Amino acid sequence: MISKDDLTECLSVSQNRLLELSDSHVLILGASGFVGGWLSSVLALANQELGTNIRIVLASRNPKNILNPEYVDKNISFLPIDLLNLKSPRFETFDFGFHLATPSVPKTGGLDAEAVYTTTINATQLIIENAVMNRNRPAILHASSGGVYELDQKKQLIAEDNRNVAAISLEHNYKNAKIQAEKLILESTSRGEIKGTSPRLFAFFGPGVSLNDHFAIGNFMRDKQARQNIEVKGNPKTTRSYLYPTDLVNWILAAILNPSIEATHVGSEEMISMKDLAEVVSDGKVEINYSNPDSPESHYVPSTANTRNRLGVSQRVSLEDGLVRWQESLKLTS
Repeated sequence: MISKDDLTECLSVSQNRLLELSDSHVLILGASGFVGGWLSSVLALANQELGTNIRIVLASRNPKNILNPEYVDKNISFLPIDLLNLKSPRFETFDFGFHLATPSVPKTGGLDAEAVYTTTINATQLIIENAVMNRNRPAILHASSGGVYELDQKKQLIAEDNRNVAAISLEHNYKNAKIQAEKLILESTSRGEIKGTSPRLFAFFGPGVSLNDHFAIGNFMRDKQARQNIEVKGNPKTTRSYLYPTDLVNWILAAILNPSIEATHVGSEEMISMKDLAEVVSDGKVEINYSNPDSPESHYVPSTANTRNRLGVSQRVSLEDGLVRWQESLKLTS
Protein backbone atom coordinates (compact mmCIF):
# COMPACT_ATOMS: atom_id res chain seq x y z
CA MET A 1 0.00 0.00 0.00
CA ILE A 2 1.40 3.39 -1.02
CA SER A 3 0.83 5.93 1.73
CA LYS A 4 -0.74 9.31 1.03
CA ASP A 5 2.24 10.89 2.81
CA ASP A 6 4.66 9.34 0.33
CA LEU A 7 2.55 10.43 -2.64
CA THR A 8 2.27 13.94 -1.24
CA GLU A 9 6.04 14.02 -0.86
CA CYS A 10 6.36 13.05 -4.52
CA LEU A 11 4.14 15.98 -5.47
CA SER A 12 6.22 18.36 -3.39
CA VAL A 13 9.60 17.16 -4.66
CA SER A 14 8.49 16.79 -8.30
CA GLN A 15 6.02 19.68 -8.47
CA ASN A 16 7.79 21.65 -11.18
CA ARG A 17 8.24 18.53 -13.30
CA LEU A 18 4.61 17.51 -12.86
CA LEU A 19 3.50 20.99 -13.86
CA GLU A 20 5.53 20.60 -17.06
CA LEU A 21 3.25 17.68 -17.91
CA SER A 22 0.11 19.81 -17.55
CA ASP A 23 -2.51 19.26 -20.26
CA SER A 24 -0.41 16.50 -21.85
CA HIS A 25 -1.41 12.98 -22.83
CA VAL A 26 0.59 10.27 -21.02
CA LEU A 27 0.66 6.57 -21.90
CA ILE A 28 1.97 4.03 -19.38
CA LEU A 29 2.63 0.49 -20.60
CA GLY A 30 3.07 -1.91 -17.69
CA ALA A 31 1.05 0.34 -15.41
CA SER A 32 0.28 -2.39 -12.87
CA GLY A 33 3.90 -3.15 -12.02
CA PHE A 34 5.99 -1.71 -9.20
CA VAL A 35 7.25 1.35 -11.10
CA GLY A 36 4.00 1.76 -13.03
CA GLY A 37 1.87 1.65 -9.90
CA TRP A 38 3.87 4.40 -8.22
CA LEU A 39 4.02 6.59 -11.31
CA SER A 40 0.30 6.19 -12.03
CA SER A 41 -0.62 7.12 -8.46
CA VAL A 42 1.58 10.22 -8.48
CA LEU A 43 0.25 11.46 -11.82
CA ALA A 44 -3.36 10.85 -10.74
CA LEU A 45 -2.85 12.71 -7.48
CA ALA A 46 -1.13 15.57 -9.34
CA ASN A 47 -4.35 16.02 -11.31
CA GLN A 48 -6.30 16.30 -8.07
CA GLU A 49 -3.89 18.37 -6.00
CA LEU A 50 -2.00 20.43 -8.59
CA GLY A 51 -4.65 20.73 -11.29
CA THR A 52 -2.30 19.38 -13.95
CA ASN A 53 -5.11 18.02 -16.15
CA ILE A 54 -2.92 15.18 -17.45
CA ARG A 55 -4.77 12.65 -19.61
CA ILE A 56 -3.45 9.28 -18.43
CA VAL A 57 -3.88 5.96 -20.25
CA LEU A 58 -2.98 3.02 -18.03
CA ALA A 59 -2.23 -0.06 -20.13
CA SER A 60 -1.94 -3.48 -18.52
CA ARG A 61 -3.42 -6.96 -18.60
CA ASN A 62 -5.41 -6.01 -15.47
CA PRO A 63 -5.53 -2.22 -15.64
CA LYS A 64 -8.43 -1.61 -13.26
CA ASN A 65 -6.47 -3.11 -10.35
CA ILE A 66 -3.84 -0.40 -10.62
CA LEU A 67 -5.10 2.67 -8.81
CA ASN A 68 -6.69 3.34 -5.48
CA PRO A 69 -10.28 4.20 -6.53
CA GLU A 70 -10.09 7.60 -4.85
CA TYR A 71 -7.47 8.70 -7.40
CA VAL A 72 -9.54 7.74 -10.47
CA ASP A 73 -11.20 10.61 -12.36
CA LYS A 74 -12.31 11.59 -15.86
CA ASN A 75 -8.71 12.11 -17.00
CA ILE A 76 -7.79 8.46 -16.44
CA SER A 77 -8.62 5.65 -18.84
CA PHE A 78 -7.75 1.97 -18.67
CA LEU A 79 -6.53 -0.08 -21.62
CA PRO A 80 -6.51 -3.88 -21.27
CA ILE A 81 -3.61 -5.17 -23.34
CA ASP A 82 -1.83 -8.49 -23.60
CA LEU A 83 1.65 -7.86 -24.96
CA LEU A 84 2.20 -11.58 -25.55
CA ASN A 85 -0.71 -11.75 -27.97
CA LEU A 86 -0.61 -8.35 -29.53
CA LYS A 87 -3.18 -7.19 -32.06
CA SER A 88 -1.49 -3.86 -32.72
CA PRO A 89 -3.94 -1.44 -31.10
CA ARG A 90 -3.47 2.14 -32.20
CA PHE A 91 -3.40 4.62 -29.36
CA GLU A 92 -4.55 8.16 -29.50
CA THR A 93 -1.68 10.59 -29.97
CA PHE A 94 0.37 10.75 -26.78
CA ASP A 95 3.00 13.26 -25.71
CA PHE A 96 4.87 11.11 -23.19
CA GLY A 97 5.13 7.33 -23.19
CA PHE A 98 6.50 5.17 -20.38
CA HIS A 99 7.47 1.61 -21.34
CA LEU A 100 7.58 -0.21 -18.00
CA ALA A 101 6.29 -3.53 -19.33
CA THR A 102 8.89 -6.18 -18.50
CA PRO A 103 7.76 -9.03 -16.21
CA SER A 104 10.12 -9.45 -13.27
CA VAL A 105 8.27 -11.67 -10.79
CA PRO A 106 6.63 -15.10 -11.24
CA LYS A 107 3.01 -13.89 -11.06
CA THR A 108 3.54 -11.67 -14.12
CA GLY A 109 5.54 -14.25 -16.06
CA GLY A 110 9.01 -13.35 -14.88
CA LEU A 111 10.17 -16.98 -14.85
CA ASP A 112 9.30 -17.50 -18.51
CA ALA A 113 12.31 -16.14 -20.41
CA GLU A 114 10.49 -16.22 -23.73
CA ALA A 115 7.54 -14.29 -22.29
CA VAL A 116 9.84 -11.71 -20.70
CA TYR A 117 11.61 -11.15 -24.01
CA THR A 118 8.48 -11.06 -26.15
CA THR A 119 6.60 -8.72 -23.81
CA THR A 120 9.50 -6.27 -23.68
CA ILE A 121 10.16 -6.19 -27.42
CA ASN A 122 6.46 -6.10 -28.38
CA ALA A 123 5.91 -3.14 -26.07
CA THR A 124 8.92 -1.31 -27.52
CA GLN A 125 7.85 -1.87 -31.10
CA LEU A 126 4.24 -0.97 -30.34
CA ILE A 127 5.03 2.35 -28.73
CA ILE A 128 7.42 3.28 -31.56
CA GLU A 129 5.00 2.22 -34.30
CA ASN A 130 2.25 4.34 -32.81
CA ALA A 131 4.59 7.32 -32.57
CA VAL A 132 5.45 6.90 -36.25
CA MET A 133 1.77 6.67 -37.26
CA ASN A 134 0.82 9.71 -35.19
CA ARG A 135 3.85 11.69 -36.40
CA ASN A 136 4.16 13.81 -33.27
CA ARG A 137 7.63 12.69 -32.02
CA PRO A 138 6.69 11.95 -28.40
CA ALA A 139 9.12 11.58 -25.53
CA ILE A 140 9.43 7.89 -24.68
CA LEU A 141 11.10 6.38 -21.65
CA HIS A 142 12.00 2.71 -21.72
CA ALA A 143 12.86 1.47 -18.24
CA SER A 144 16.01 -0.51 -18.89
CA SER A 145 18.11 -2.19 -16.23
CA GLY A 146 21.54 -2.23 -14.67
CA GLY A 147 21.31 -5.93 -15.50
CA VAL A 148 22.53 -5.15 -19.04
CA TYR A 149 26.10 -4.96 -17.73
CA GLU A 150 28.54 -7.83 -17.65
CA LEU A 151 29.55 -7.47 -14.03
CA ASP A 152 32.93 -8.20 -12.56
CA GLN A 153 33.50 -9.14 -8.96
CA LYS A 154 35.18 -5.91 -7.90
CA LYS A 155 33.65 -3.95 -5.05
CA GLN A 156 33.20 -0.69 -6.94
CA LEU A 157 30.49 1.48 -8.43
CA ILE A 158 29.36 0.67 -11.97
CA ALA A 159 30.44 3.69 -13.98
CA GLU A 160 27.98 5.53 -16.20
CA ASP A 161 30.48 5.37 -19.06
CA ASN A 162 30.87 1.63 -18.55
CA ARG A 163 31.07 0.02 -21.98
CA ASN A 164 30.96 -3.49 -20.56
CA VAL A 165 27.40 -4.15 -21.77
CA ALA A 166 26.62 -7.74 -22.64
CA ALA A 167 26.73 -8.56 -26.34
CA ILE A 168 23.39 -9.06 -28.06
CA SER A 169 22.78 -12.78 -28.39
CA LEU A 170 20.09 -15.07 -29.70
CA GLU A 171 19.11 -16.00 -26.16
CA HIS A 172 15.66 -14.74 -25.20
CA ASN A 173 16.05 -13.60 -21.62
CA TYR A 174 15.70 -10.51 -19.44
CA LYS A 175 19.14 -9.10 -20.12
CA ASN A 176 18.94 -9.51 -23.87
CA ALA A 177 15.40 -8.08 -23.93
CA LYS A 178 16.64 -4.90 -22.28
CA ILE A 179 19.64 -4.60 -24.60
CA GLN A 180 17.47 -5.08 -27.68
CA ALA A 181 14.85 -2.61 -26.44
CA GLU A 182 17.55 -0.01 -25.80
CA LYS A 183 18.78 -0.54 -29.36
CA LEU A 184 15.28 -0.05 -30.81
CA ILE A 185 14.75 3.15 -28.79
CA LEU A 186 18.14 4.50 -29.88
CA GLU A 187 17.51 3.73 -33.55
CA SER A 188 14.07 5.34 -33.51
CA THR A 189 15.48 8.42 -31.79
CA SER A 190 18.25 8.64 -34.39
CA ARG A 191 15.61 8.56 -37.15
CA GLY A 192 13.80 11.47 -35.51
CA GLU A 193 10.64 9.46 -34.80
CA ILE A 194 10.75 9.80 -31.02
CA LYS A 195 12.72 11.52 -28.29
CA GLY A 196 13.83 8.41 -26.51
CA THR A 197 15.71 7.53 -23.37
CA SER A 198 16.46 4.20 -21.67
CA PRO A 199 17.52 4.86 -18.08
CA ARG A 200 19.02 1.79 -16.44
CA LEU A 201 17.20 1.05 -13.22
CA PHE A 202 19.03 -0.71 -10.38
CA ALA A 203 17.55 -1.86 -7.05
CA PHE A 204 14.70 -0.35 -5.04
CA PHE A 205 12.93 -0.85 -1.75
CA GLY A 206 9.67 0.19 -0.22
CA PRO A 207 5.93 -0.32 -0.69
CA GLY A 208 5.21 -2.37 -3.78
CA VAL A 209 8.42 -4.42 -3.68
CA SER A 210 7.53 -8.11 -3.42
CA LEU A 211 8.30 -9.83 -0.12
CA ASN A 212 8.19 -13.35 -1.54
CA ASP A 213 10.24 -13.32 -4.72
CA HIS A 214 13.95 -12.95 -5.52
CA PHE A 215 14.48 -9.55 -3.87
CA ALA A 216 16.71 -10.04 -0.83
CA ILE A 217 15.56 -6.88 0.92
CA GLY A 218 11.93 -7.91 0.47
CA ASN A 219 12.65 -11.35 1.93
CA PHE A 220 14.41 -9.74 4.89
CA MET A 221 11.42 -7.50 5.55
CA ARG A 222 9.05 -10.47 5.29
CA ASP A 223 11.05 -12.41 7.87
CA LYS A 224 11.24 -9.40 10.19
CA GLN A 225 7.47 -8.84 9.98
CA ALA A 226 6.84 -12.54 10.70
CA ARG A 227 9.23 -12.42 13.67
CA GLN A 228 11.28 -15.25 12.21
CA ASN A 229 15.00 -15.52 11.58
CA ILE A 230 16.26 -13.54 8.59
CA GLU A 231 18.03 -15.81 6.12
CA VAL A 232 20.95 -14.47 4.08
CA LYS A 233 21.11 -16.97 1.22
CA GLY A 234 24.26 -15.71 -0.51
CA ASN A 235 27.67 -14.36 0.43
CA PRO A 236 27.26 -11.84 3.28
CA LYS A 237 29.92 -9.65 1.61
CA THR A 238 27.77 -9.20 -1.52
CA THR A 239 26.76 -5.55 -1.92
CA ARG A 240 23.68 -3.78 -3.19
CA SER A 241 22.15 -0.33 -2.89
CA TYR A 242 18.53 0.78 -2.77
CA LEU A 243 16.54 3.80 -3.90
CA TYR A 244 13.15 4.61 -2.34
CA PRO A 245 10.19 4.95 -4.74
CA THR A 246 9.60 8.65 -4.04
CA ASP A 247 13.09 9.29 -5.40
CA LEU A 248 12.57 6.81 -8.24
CA VAL A 249 9.48 8.70 -9.46
CA ASN A 250 11.28 12.03 -9.37
CA TRP A 251 14.24 10.64 -11.33
CA ILE A 252 12.16 9.07 -14.10
CA LEU A 253 10.04 12.20 -14.46
CA ALA A 254 13.24 14.19 -14.85
CA ALA A 255 14.53 11.65 -17.39
CA ILE A 256 11.47 11.77 -19.67
CA LEU A 257 11.38 15.56 -19.58
CA ASN A 258 15.05 15.65 -20.56
CA PRO A 259 15.39 12.58 -22.81
CA SER A 260 18.96 11.66 -23.63
CA ILE A 261 20.75 8.79 -25.31
CA GLU A 262 23.52 9.16 -22.72
CA ALA A 263 23.76 6.35 -20.18
CA THR A 264 21.44 7.19 -17.30
CA HIS A 265 21.58 5.35 -13.97
CA VAL A 266 18.60 5.35 -11.61
CA GLY A 267 19.64 4.00 -8.24
CA SER A 268 21.54 4.69 -5.05
CA GLU A 269 25.29 4.97 -4.54
CA GLU A 270 24.93 3.99 -0.85
CA MET A 271 26.60 0.57 -0.97
CA ILE A 272 25.68 -1.92 1.75
CA SER A 273 26.65 -5.55 2.28
CA MET A 274 24.01 -8.23 2.74
CA LYS A 275 25.33 -8.79 6.25
CA ASP A 276 24.90 -5.13 7.17
CA LEU A 277 21.53 -4.93 5.43
CA ALA A 278 20.22 -7.92 7.36
CA GLU A 279 21.40 -6.34 10.61
CA VAL A 280 19.75 -3.00 9.78
CA VAL A 281 16.46 -4.69 8.90
CA SER A 282 16.64 -6.99 11.93
CA ASP A 283 17.31 -4.08 14.31
CA GLY A 284 18.29 -6.70 16.88
CA LYS A 285 14.73 -8.06 17.05
CA VAL A 286 15.27 -11.33 15.12
CA GLU A 287 18.23 -13.61 14.54
CA ILE A 288 20.14 -13.81 11.25
CA ASN A 289 21.14 -17.08 9.56
CA TYR A 290 23.78 -17.40 6.85
CA SER A 291 22.90 -20.41 4.71
CA ASN A 292 25.55 -20.15 1.97
CA PRO A 293 28.33 -17.84 3.17
CA ASP A 294 30.98 -19.24 0.82
CA SER A 295 29.04 -18.56 -2.38
CA PRO A 296 30.61 -16.06 -4.84
CA GLU A 297 30.37 -12.38 -4.02
CA SER A 298 28.56 -10.01 -6.37
CA HIS A 299 28.42 -6.25 -6.43
CA TYR A 300 25.64 -4.27 -8.08
CA VAL A 301 25.83 -0.58 -7.17
CA PRO A 302 25.69 2.25 -9.72
CA SER A 303 27.61 5.45 -10.06
CA THR A 304 25.02 8.19 -10.58
CA ALA A 305 27.07 11.41 -10.53
CA ASN A 306 26.55 12.28 -14.19
CA THR A 307 22.86 11.43 -14.03
CA ARG A 308 22.28 13.50 -10.90
CA ASN A 309 24.11 16.49 -12.33
CA ARG A 310 22.41 16.32 -15.73
CA LEU A 311 18.89 15.79 -14.41
CA GLY A 312 19.15 17.87 -11.24
CA VAL A 313 18.07 15.01 -8.95
CA SER A 314 19.33 13.52 -5.72
CA GLN A 315 18.66 10.73 -3.26
CA ARG A 316 16.49 12.31 -0.60
CA VAL A 317 15.35 9.25 1.37
CA SER A 318 17.98 7.27 3.26
CA LEU A 319 17.89 3.51 3.65
CA GLU A 320 17.07 3.82 7.34
CA ASP A 321 14.23 6.29 6.80
CA GLY A 322 12.80 4.28 3.93
CA LEU A 323 12.81 1.07 5.95
CA VAL A 324 10.79 2.76 8.70
CA ARG A 325 8.26 3.99 6.14
CA TRP A 326 8.05 0.57 4.51
CA GLN A 327 7.51 -1.17 7.81
CA GLU A 328 4.68 1.23 8.67
CA SER A 329 3.11 0.55 5.28
CA LEU A 330 3.27 -3.20 5.86
CA LYS A 331 1.51 -2.76 9.21
CA LEU A 332 -1.34 -0.99 7.45
CA THR A 333 -1.83 -3.88 5.03
CA SER A 334 -1.34 -6.78 7.47
